[in-house]
Amino acid sequence: MTLQEIFVLNNILDGKDVYSLPPLSKLSMTQLLYNAAKDLLIKRGFLKNSDELTDEGVLITKRLMSFKAARKYIMIMGLTIGIVDKEQAVMMKKKAQNNYLITLIDIKNITEQFFEVFDFIKAAEDSKTLKARKLEREELEKEYSFKNANFELKTKDDTKEICELCFCSDNQLYIYNCGEKMLYPKSYEDVIKLFEERLVV
Repeated sequence: MTLQEIFVLNNILDGKDVYSLPPLSKLSMTQLLYNAAKDLLIKRGFLKNSDELTDEGVLITKRLMSFKAARKYIMIMGLTIGIVDKEQAVMMKKKAQNNYLITLIDIKNITEQFFEVFDFIKAAEDSKTLKARKLEREELEKEYSFKNANFELKTKDDTKEICELCFCSDNQLYIYNCGEKMLYPKSYEDVIKLFEERLVV
């Protein structure tokens, strides 16, 4: 689904910006482009005509509504997950330039699914002698080598936004809190626990 198509469906809701997407309020949409986006939605089976949603259109619009009303957002690996409740979430994924996927996901097994991708986490060992310390991001990148063994996790709710970098260097796992500028040595179990805590609403 293109950003322009989302713009049309979003106008059916409240027209306000959608978290993680370019500001829809600033998207330059002439009437011609707006009508072209509607035509695409009709061809793809989301609109019956220029004013009426199909059943499939109702479903995708409800997903968008749920995503906008999410109690918490998790951003990882180019995905944005809007957590609706303890069991359900809506995932927004940019598939290609100006093309997005909006789908429902079950968060019960999401931890296991994600960490199957990050095999470096299971392979790492935990040193009990290392301590947490304050470190600027520039210093971190100079001191540690983790180019191919890392992921960034961003969490946002109504009260705060947290950015954490998980990486492995010299077979040791670390979590770097970007806001606090604190580096914490962690075990595999620590990282799993942290991720599960971030999913809690």
